[in-house]
Amino acid sequence: MAERKIINAKIESTFLGVLDTAGLSCIITFEWGISGCAFICYAMYIEKILEIIGAESWESLPGKYTRILINDGRIVAVGNIIEDKWLYDRLDIISINRESK
Repeated sequence: MAERKIINAKIESTFLGVLDTAGLSCIITFEWGISGCAFICYAMYIEKILEIIGAESWESLPGKYTRILINDGRIVAVGNIIEDKWLYDRLDIISINRESK
């Protein structure tokens, strides 16, 4: 079974642009303690990310605190720091469904 853990993290930086392999995408880089990692998703999820984190704009994300779900060293979900609201990576949803069968 994969190691899964929830961590409180600070958004260090963001990127919105075109990636060679994925088209228009967004990247959120997080930092916690002495570690850091990035979450990459399609730009169509920007509105959902803003809603979950509680931000008014993409530019206001750096400096905000959030929760992240890590599975085997990879960020698979981004969540609200207080409420139980999450945006899951599509590949992790497939993994969760397989594990529950």
